[in-house]
Amino acid sequence: MTISIDELRIEPITYDNATDAKAIDGTFIINARLLLSTSSAGFHYEIISIPAYEERYSHAEADPRIPESYLKHSDHAGFLAYWQDRPVGFLLLSESWNRMAMIDDIQVNASHRRQGIAITLLQKAETWAHQRNLSGLRLETQDTNVAACQLYKHCGFVLGGMDQYLYAAIPESSKEIALFWYRLFNV
Repeated sequence: MTISIDELRIEPITYDNATDAKAIDGTFIINARLLLSTSSAGFHYEIISIPAYEERYSHAEADPRIPESYLKHSDHAGFLAYWQDRPVGFLLLSESWNRMAMIDDIQVNASHRRQGIAITLLQKAETWAHQRNLSGLRLETQDTNVAACQLYKHCGFVLGGMDQYLYAAIPESSKEIALFWYRLFNV
């Protein structure tokens, strides 16, 4: 199914529509990872294949998806993407201590990926950050979420850091490396 971005509707998340995020299937297949290296020029990576497995970052069945803070605090926001009046994606972000907008979560329904929905949501996040006079966007993902890493690079983000121990205490994710991506404005 192909979506026309012109048919996509982006709405702020409110108490009235927050439960719509539960309809998003955030499951994805991991079949590659980034092999990371550094040099004086920054971070580099190559993509290597690994045995495929399924991943879902929202583990609890009762997960409300939209925490209360995104509905009631002015330094938090969320946006839902709708196509044909059905929710197909969402993005949560908050103002961080370093005057950047932190993208806390972005998910697109599995059956609607690679059609521009995530790009549209990231553009909405950038607009929100500019309206608040923030210096950029930042987010964290994993070295095993190669499709997301490719999306962020395509959207002008640069890999600015990694942490091999962030997930050490989570058995199912303990081998993943956290990657920190940045899209700085006016730098």
